Amino acid sequence: MATQLEDYGSRYVQVAFMGKAVDGLAETFMSASQSSDFTSSKVGADGSVGTSISPDETGTVELTVDQNAPINILLSGVIELQRLNKKLYRGAFTYKDPSGGAIAKFSRVHIQGGPTLVGASERQDRTWTLFVEEYKFLSVPEGATDTLGVLADISAALETVAATV
Repeated sequence: MATQLEDYGSRYVQVAFMGKAVDGLAETFMSASQSSDFTSSKVGADGSVGTSISPDETGTVELTVDQNAPINILLSGVIELQRLNKKLYRGAFTYKDPSGGAIAKFSRVHIQGGPTLVGASERQDRTWTLFVEEYKFLSVPEGATDTLGVLADISAALETVAATV
């Protein structure tokens, strides 16, 4: 007998960066990946295997939004502040997907790259690249996303406030 999987609803996904909810998400709106594998292994000439746990917890997030999404104003403003002040501004990025059973809290995130601008006869997407210093992802059972999501939101808010003080 086949396992019945939960129904997925993208409209219930919540994304926030630097304490600001991200609206105007594109059809494929986020892609996140760690910079390194969790482990690496070496095999000696005699067949012995040594495995190392990577200390690298960094990663990247590609956030894709509609050209008229309000988050574009925040992100472009942060880039201008960074250029003027010659300083990076970091904050937390959270992703909560109750129907997909996933929570991600990325810490000390800064904007690494801005979007390619396209003039066209139809609306365009804008993709921003964010650098993550601490990549944390959990796949959670049904019903746990709300509770754990609140904890992620509180932690992200505290991190964002601490970064601005």
